Amino acid sequence: MMRIVKRQRLVTTVESNKKMNHHHELPEEIMHDILSRLPAESLYQCCRFVSKDWFNLIKDPDFINLHLSRINNKHASSNGLIALCHKKNQFFNLLDENNHPTPTPTTSISFKALKIHLDLPLLSQSQTIKIVGSANGLMCLSILPQDDLFYICNPVTGEILQLPIAPGIAPYCENYNLELVYPSSSGFGFHAATNTYKIVRTWFFRVKGSVGLIKTGIEIYNVASGVWRWIDQLVISKIMCHMNVSLLFLNEALHWQINYTYDQSYIGVIGIGDETFTTFENPIVDYEIESRGLCSLRQCLCLIHKRYDKHIVVWIMKQYGMVQSWTKERVISRQMFGSIKTLSFYPLNTMKNEIVIVDSSGDYQGYYDIEKQEVKEILIHGTHSSRWDSQIVPHVGSLISPRSIACTNDIHQVSSAKSRKPIRFRLKKNVKKPP
Repeated sequence: MMRIVKRQRLVTTVESNKKMNHHHELPEEIMHDILSRLPAESLYQCCRFVSKDWFNLIKDPDFINLHLSRINNKHASSNGLIALCHKKNQFFNLLDENNHPTPTPTTSISFKALKIHLDLPLLSQSQTIKIVGSANGLMCLSILPQDDLFYICNPVTGEILQLPIAPGIAPYCENYNLELVYPSSSGFGFHAATNTYKIVRTWFFRVKGSVGLIKTGIEIYNVASGVWRWIDQLVISKIMCHMNVSLLFLNEALHWQINYTYDQSYIGVIGIGDETFTTFENPIVDYEIESRGLCSLRQCLCLIHKRYDKHIVVWIMKQYGMVQSWTKERVISRQMFGSIKTLSFYPLNTMKNEIVIVDSSGDYQGYYDIEKQEVKEILIHGTHSSRWDSQIVPHVGSLISPRSIACTNDIHQVSSAKSRKPIRFRLKKNVKKPP
């Protein structure tokens, strides 16, 4: 009789616990909403180990799109990530600008680097890795100096796809009576309406037999269709400029500086959607310019001038495409930059109200806060490479698989995310024994 009573009590207790656990479980839509707000790096590492359902969740296209929209909205009002790609060692350092590991002096800001290895084919001594661009958490890489082999990778998941080798340019040269001078620049962009990613690369050409006149040819690769094509327009300039740089991606277009002469320049613009080329005039200035740089600031096209007196002038195009809207935002005194004041630099659009400045020697990385009008040095923990050995670009992590955006023909999966068995665990309730 006692056994029957105990058994009934045990069944009652189990059923009661099930009801309590059921009441404490979060609905699936609420759980998904919470997870979709986490950074991609933390979310991916967590969901791979918790359970099979969670691991399948981060592969679900609807959840990936939800997470991407949340991350993009957050990035519009926050700092996001910076990625450093080491040209020889094949790994990224992801720097979370919202996570400062240690208190730092007021003259500096500190970030901790998360090292992510790239499983790319071995490079020869003459080859280096270049980040072509970043869009929606995907990075496009190329191998220099040929610049004809491209990869699409997700540093968070570790997936890497090798795209078809770009076709030769000999027929193009023959049709236009041109001879190749050098590949100049490349860029990576995204067109939201068609959900298409594209790679753009430009080349310097010269008419055979001529001496001074330089023309720039433009080539576009559609990642979804797997097709390379040339834009018929040729950009004419008298001098070569910006060798081996990445194009600025803004407003679904790629931008770069074109110098017609040493005194006359303009901004070249390639639309990712319609694949057409146009130009923007630069603002008229009354000072001599030593160097120029493009970045984005508050989602506006931003032009940085370094004058020969070493002062830096910040111009912003308040209305995109309207030359009349160029506004001189700031003139930054050279004294504010301390050790960088006599060195060359390039601007980088990584922070919401700041312009990142990196000097060419690699000894200094800092940023200028437009609103606070102050300069701070960036201290990076966990990496020792200089600017000469690495490339720094703005980046926001996501869960998008490179395979989901690419044409299935002629692509080669170099590496993929390794599946991990979820950790099995049970929580044991600590019941105190009666005295």
